[in-house]
Amino acid sequence: MRRKIIIRSIVATISSLLLLFVSYLYNNHPYPSLDDIEHYSWLEYIQKSVFGVEPCNDSVVYINVAYDKQLINLCDSNNIPLGNVDITNRRNLIKFLRLLKKEASYKYIFLDVRFEKGYADNSLFDANDSLRKTVDETLFSEIIHTPRLVAATHDDLNPACDSILPKLALSDYKSTIITTNFVRYEYLHGNQVSVPLYIYSDCTGHKFSKWGPFIFDNGNLCHNCPFLRIPHSFSKQDETNVLNLGTDILDEESGIGSDIIELVKGKYVIIGNMVNDQHDTYIGLQPGCYISYIAFDSLMKQKHLVNWWSVLIVGVLYFIITFLLYSKLSILAHFPYLKKLDSKIIRFILSFIGIAFVIYCITDVIYLFTGETFCIWIPSMYFTVFRAIINNK
Repeated sequence: MRRKIIIRSIVATISSLLLLFVSYLYNNHPYPSLDDIEHYSWLEYIQKSVFGVEPCNDSVVYINVAYDKQLINLCDSNNIPLGNVDITNRRNLIKFLRLLKKEASYKYIFLDVRFEKGYADNSLFDANDSLRKTVDETLFSEIIHTPRLVAATHDDLNPACDSILPKLALSDYKSTIITTNFVRYEYLHGNQVSVPLYIYSDCTGHKFSKWGPFIFDNGNLCHNCPFLRIPHSFSKQDETNVLNLGTDILDEESGIGSDIIELVKGKYVIIGNMVNDQHDTYIGLQPGCYISYIAFDSLMKQKHLVNWWSVLIVGVLYFIITFLLYSKLSILAHFPYLKKLDSKIIRFILSFIGIAFVIYCITDVIYLFTGETFCIWIPSMYFTVFRAIINNK
């Protein structure tokens, strides 16, 4: 009897560690393959109803450039004119960056504007300037020499200028044919850093490192592609924290321009299109730059680090389930009608549902308190198959 208990304990321990490892790998892949978006949305509703809504972060100022557009001539690869296309107004960006640089009292600037080769303002910035720099050349010079600034780039984008490459970081997420909306944020794309990780590393000095399939933040095990909790919709932001670049800041009649240095003092400045650059999330459409900031804020709050209490609880749960299944104990035995079922398929399905329900309940509680997510379907299927094999021996 003692020997059987030891064997079952060893099998249960190995099974538990294996499933925890699989769950970690699952939390480090960027594709939302098994994420139940509607379920997370419902959990967020419960969390906010029980614990209250997290207050909006007042340490950030959003600068909307949706209404700051200019037309440029667009040519193909053979320099044949194709027509006109609109881009974010470069002169307005130059004015704003120079305004911020006067005292540089801000914490950090995130410039979420596309700078793509072929989409340039090649007009002279200042006709009286002996250097005869174009508007784009002047803007890129400002970006390079502005401290604590990062600009977004994308996998499918060919940067307009090589000189700004050190100031660029990725702002992308993965999707599938089934799930096209945003679910997980990938901090480290191979050897390329994302915008949130770029700012986080610059602000804290922390670096992500790899050891096989494991990701570490300064020696602490962490998740590279966690499910990103969005505390509230961007529409809930205080109006004083969302300003239009042209009409609210650069327009002399607005009166805000003179106070902008004080307004951004000690704050993160997020510059982007808050109107048209929208991405579908589990709480509705949200601006891309807002999602990137939430991902950065999650890093600063250390939410990407592995929560060892959660791991311990789920590990013990996996151990208990494996031990009981190996002992051929079944909840179906307590229900006379179910016990008489001869169909192996129905018993298999009922077993899967029962195991999934137990794991769902435990991991839901963990998610509500810690935000840590665990894969439900893989361990549920594993235990169901494990039970079928053991019972057929």
